[in-house]
Amino acid sequence: MGVSGDFAQLAALQRNMRRLAGVDVRVAREVAPKLSDLARASFDAGQSPYGEGWPATKTQGARRLNDTGALRASATTLTPQGRKLVGELVPYGRYQRPPLFLPKGSAIPPSWSAEIEAEVPRTVQAIMGGR
Repeated sequence: MGVSGDFAQLAALQRNMRRLAGVDVRVAREVAPKLSDLARASFDAGQSPYGEGWPATKTQGARRLNDTGALRASATTLTPQGRKLVGELVPYGRYQRPPLFLPKGSAIPPSWSAEIEAEVPRTVQAIMGGR
């Protein structure tokens, strides 16, 4: 027993599904500059990505961590590598305890999550040809 009919819509669905295979990589590429901007804003405000203020130091008072600008530049520049965003921290940045400017483990800050969630449908729509 064979199946007959118009399979044009099924073929179109198959094409679209293949095109969606790279949506994660495209979303990462699109959100990298937006998340870098959010990281810079929180760094400049002396806050973690979650809005928590940095603790004062004994010698400098309010912590700014911006003597040369190298730490800020490295901590707030996210580069897409495949579907991941990667930052290359200056070597001495790892000694900041607790890490004040990076997300905690796998907990994505709410403002970052909102950017990612907003980008997914835009990217899918762009891939699907504006439908």
